[in-house]
Amino acid sequence: MRFCTSNSRDALLAIALAFTSNIVSAQTTPEQKGREVFRACGGCHNYQTDARKMAPSLRTLFGKVRLINGKRTTEDNVMQLVTEGYNRMPSYKYMLRPQDWEELMAFLKTLKGRPEFAPVLQPTRGSDEEILKAGKARYEEHCAGCHEQAGGHVPSLAGLSKRGTFTDGTRVEEGPIVKRVREGHGGMPAKADVLDNGALFSIVSYLIARL
Repeated sequence: MRFCTSNSRDALLAIALAFTSNIVSAQTTPEQKGREVFRACGGCHNYQTDARKMAPSLRTLFGKVRLINGKRTTEDNVMQLVTEGYNRMPSYKYMLRPQDWEELMAFLKTLKGRPEFAPVLQPTRGSDEEILKAGKARYEEHCAGCHEQAGGHVPSLAGLSKRGTFTDGTRVEEGPIVKRVREGHGGMPAKADVLDNGALFSIVSYLIARL
């Protein structure tokens, strides 16, 4: 019986690692890599909810007509804003490699959430993780008992934001959701006296972000 020598084991290990690395690289899209690059921005910006951290949320970045500096929302103008900085945001011109810029832009272009035409809730402060965790807890306490029943008559709210509109044709966005929760809808009791604006904001954020 032959045994592998130390050198042959090392060679086999190197081949296996290279093969695995190639598979992972092939399965990782520029958008996914860009999300990792975005960590440099995540200290100030959210992207899953409209909650405000140190700076405005970017959830609807490419869903808006204009940027915060008044320029149209185009790839070039977004890149210019990031590289040159704006207001208190520093310039990132020399902080990222060319490949990082490409991957970051690929991720930013996925942030196409529709902005509210007339927002009804003042965004609360906190990270995406904090807002979504609170929203999930409140949803499970106040809503899941009816909306998560298998085979029930109450519709599930999973993937609500992907539907585009409610059954009556109303767009799925903050205003209509808040109105239904506050006033009740289709047999659902009103929750205006139970959920304050902060609680409603977290629930709406959870519903919009939930797939």
